[in-house]
Amino acid sequence: MVSDSVQSTLEEIVNWAESLPKGTVQFAVDNNPSVNFQNCEYHVDFEVKISPVNRRSLPLTIWLSGNAIGFFVSDFKTASNLINSHVSNEQEKLACAGTEPVTSIDDDTILRICDAVSNAKLEIIGGEVFGSLKGMYTRIEIGDNRFLTYNIGLSLCFIKFLSIFGISKQVKIPCQKW
Repeated sequence: MVSDSVQSTLEEIVNWAESLPKGTVQFAVDNNPSVNFQNCEYHVDFEVKISPVNRRSLPLTIWLSGNAIGFFVSDFKTASNLINSHVSNEQEKLACAGTEPVTSIDDDTILRICDAVSNAKLEIIGGEVFGSLKGMYTRIEIGDNRFLTYNIGLSLCFIKFLSIFGISKQVKIPCQKW
């Protein structure tokens, strides 16, 4: 049975998505997401996928689980397309930013994350090695000079080290508002 707090958070997210200008996004709510078939550590009650129509924008996926939240911004494949790079099959579905369900993010913070992604107010730096996207650093402001930061794949320090030898580079991932 879904708790009242999860249901309330879902309603906040749906209201936020429905408040966006018509025709800018498609969103869907799944109450039995496929992630539950691959994950034995916790049960995801709802998966909300928000996909902007603008292909130069980044999609957002939100997981609601008990009193916890998980969110994922885009994926390596989308980011690599934005910078005309390549990505391996193993990495193409890795999120550019995200976190497994945690309890320390409240509804207001969730909506600030949604606003930041929808308004392209986030910094994403990719690390390429031999023209292939291998790492991602993302920074999202959540208010009051507080930031969520994520490093997925190879660290930017390692990418910078490899750049000494001319085999890697850091690239800002351009994204547009929804």
